[in-house]
Amino acid sequence: MKKHPLFAALAAVLLVPLAARADFIDLWANKSPSEMGARKEPALGHSKVLLIPVQINYGTNPPLDLPRLKQFFTEDRSDAFRFRSFFRLASLGRFQVDVDVMDPIIYDGCPTSLAGQAGCTIARGDISALQAGMDFVRDIFRRAKYERKIDFSAYDINGLEGGPDGFIDGVMIVVNVPTGIAFPIWDLNSVTCSFTDPANPSALDPHLCTGGPFEFDHVKIPAVAIGGINYPDGQPHSEYIVAHEFSHLLGAADLYYEHPNSEDPYPNFQGLHFSTMGDWNYDETAILHDAETRRALGWADVHVVSGTETLTLLPAAAGGQVVKLGMLTPQHKEYFLVEARAAHAHVDNLTTAAGTPTAGLAVYHVDWSQGPLARDGSFIDRLLHCLDCDPYHPFIQNLEPDGRFSFVTAGVQPDDVMLFRDGATVGPSLGAPPLSKDNKEFNSNYYDGTVSGITITNVHVDDATGSVTATFTAPSVADPCSDLVSPSPISCEPGLTCIDGSCVVPGEGGLADGGLPLPPGKSDGGTGDAPSGKPCGCSGDATPGLGALGLLLALGLRRRRAA
Repeated sequence: MKKHPLFAALAAVLLVPLAARADFIDLWANKSPSEMGARKEPALGHSKVLLIPVQINYGTNPPLDLPRLKQFFTEDRSDAFRFRSFFRLASLGRFQVDVDVMDPIIYDGCPTSLAGQAGCTIARGDISALQAGMDFVRDIFRRAKYERKIDFSAYDINGLEGGPDGFIDGVMIVVNVPTGIAFPIWDLNSVTCSFTDPANPSALDPHLCTGGPFEFDHVKIPAVAIGGINYPDGQPHSEYIVAHEFSHLLGAADLYYEHPNSEDPYPNFQGLHFSTMGDWNYDETAILHDAETRRALGWADVHVVSGTETLTLLPAAAGGQVVKLGMLTPQHKEYFLVEARAAHAHVDNLTTAAGTPTAGLAVYHVDWSQGPLARDGSFIDRLLHCLDCDPYHPFIQNLEPDGRFSFVTAGVQPDDVMLFRDGATVGPSLGAPPLSKDNKEFNSNYYDGTVSGITITNVHVDDATGSVTATFTAPSVADPCSDLVSPSPISCEPGLTCIDGSCVVPGEGGLADGGLPLPPGKSDGGTGDAPSGKPCGCSGDATPGLGALGLLLALGLRRRRAA
């Protein structure tokens, strides 16, 4: 794939010596306890997050709809897409988040930090714009602290030990221009800074200009999720994109296809289907994170098949299990994940081409040899080589029942074409060559053509409930936790242990029922979404002249599916 020339320049600028740590948005490829807070926000437990609205009154940018923002981030409902209820549902109740929406920061005209940019925009390919962008982010935090009097210590309640740990639980910015990125403050904040200390105007602000994370009220802020405006229904919305970007702060990785600006070999391919991190269109139809992301974050109950088993799976949004077929081996760091997907409450509104609801098995082929790495600079690697940019050998791939590779070649398909329904099977293909543009035959072989011993047969979908029954066969497994032991790339997060193939809080037992009951005295907020368990624990459209945050696209250029 031909790369945008900006990417090479970005790599040269950003591949500088860093402390010994891996990057965020890597699905917890690094399992060190030091990752919590320093590189990732907690994805389990109860967090409190700050949302900073930013409105730039310049050009044709529409104003923020503040009532809609507050409704989306603070309401808790089961009949509509809302931030809080969505993340609780996606995590089986293991991650609950409260959001405070502060009064907006308003720029009347072009922000001072961007005044040197023509038209108050950041030209693509302009590496000098990175410093202006960092200054703009600094200014937002400066104003949040000193003008809006935000106490950042109020947003540090959920550390590795279940209490404050000196790192913020999370902070998001929404802005009234098209953009979106999980911005790594820790890596991009240099000491080259002109922001002065309000208490001592002749000195640089020690909270903003000492390099590394910002620090206010004894709380470090290493990263921020930034989302802008999009138009999924023809009207401006600023609430959707940041839900994807916030997932990065928790460790979720991008699973979309990074379209190059020219010589695009797969113009219709959008990346992983059935995932918030893949080809979701940033609209009111929320879609759950894929099975692998939820497995890695501790949001799914995993059942490891050994031999042949017939199972009935509830839909994922109703607490259904994820079935794991195969284990990591020295020869193949691959396995298959299967789950039932169906419409449930306000998520996964899966339909046929005629628009009628549908349900079925979603089947994923996961290969951690293509996955994120626990090493410095891998965040930049993913800007250059995205995880799902080789559709013939990605990190996570959707298997297609029709075997025609139509999702890649023809683009978005009706959901029932992507789901395995009655009569569909998955099996080996003896002697078949590896998957490639010349061999588009989906099967259960490993990517090198080796037969895996995995089959799925006797699929039956109960359209009334969305449940799916199927017979699964996989090689016998003596210990379903054998590939979840460190230093395996899929080992459990710090503080969790493996029981029966699922990562759980030590002493809590298995999670075969799809979730633990609510702790005494706790409520699900009346949503009735999914069982709640005890805690187990960037990118946007790149178009010239997007407005004051255009520079942020330099860290994640890609094209979204048209609304």
